[in-house]
Amino acid sequence: MQQQNIEILIPLVSRYVHKRAIGSLRQAMQNADDASCVQIANIPYKNPMVVLMCSIFLGHFGIDRFLMADTSVGIVKILCWVIAVTLFTVGSAILNLFCLIVGSILMLFVFVWWIVDIATLYHTAYVWNYYRILDVCKITFFGEVKISNPYIVEGASTPKQLN
Repeated sequence: MQQQNIEILIPLVSRYVHKRAIGSLRQAMQNADDASCVQIANIPYKNPMVVLMCSIFLGHFGIDRFLMADTSVGIVKILCWVIAVTLFTVGSAILNLFCLIVGSILMLFVFVWWIVDIATLYHTAYVWNYYRILDVCKITFFGEVKISNPYIVEGASTPKQLN
């Protein structure tokens, strides 16, 4: 890709990827062809702040998982929440101790899951965007190192340029 196109794309993607990933993205874009420029500009990026706000306010319903295109986990999260509320309210209404205890435990589980998602989905959105750009640049994570990847831990799989 031409340097001029890279200089146009970097400010565009810098809102959606972590600042420590910009150098490796610049390197990946240099190895990509010119047709990738339009594809990178048209990627439907996940805004990390929108994901965070959605996770804070709607995360206990699983809506944050739908936003991150993780529909199966979102459905499981919604079902857990509905079952927990149902068991808790039915247990309270009919004074059934079993329903009340199971509903309370399930509510606690959904609450902890919600807090963990708040803590992790913000960073997950950055990583998701980063890997989408690498996918357009035809970078995969098996074989020899072609770019420096800030998200790869030493000893893990390393990127390789696809032909």
